[in-house]
Amino acid sequence: MSWWAWLLVTVVLLIGELLTTGFFLFWFALGAVGATLTALFTPSLPVQVLVFILVSAALLFSSRRLTEKMSADEIDTNVHALVGKTALVTADILPHQKGQAKINGEEWTCVAGDDCSIKAGTLVEVTAIQGVTLTVAPVNTRKVG
Repeated sequence: MSWWAWLLVTVVLLIGELLTTGFFLFWFALGAVGATLTALFTPSLPVQVLVFILVSAALLFSSRRLTEKMSADEIDTNVHALVGKTALVTADILPHQKGQAKINGEEWTCVAGDDCSIKAGTLVEVTAIQGVTLTVAPVNTRKVG
């Protein structure tokens, strides 16, 4: 197998990577690049295949460890970071109806989590997010002790 055949394998794998949603074929494409370079120096097909397998496997397993570590340190971002935050109700929330609340300077549509009434001016805690609607509950402002 000559270097151009490995180059063709590289291109096919990269096109396959672009057509899929995962990040899987890229590592095999890099393995094929390694095999392409090896084919420039040796005509031995077993050596080329071995380089392809070793490079692909090493990249695949090292990236898996990296992504596992990154997912363990995952931090909520965007709207999911709003859960647990305090908001100010700006338009009354009635049972089974939507109201408005302001959080981080932005106005959000919201509903009461337990279908209660919440008056404008009340502080609420965001308990969940469904699409662009916050589910909120009144903040307990009673002093303890």
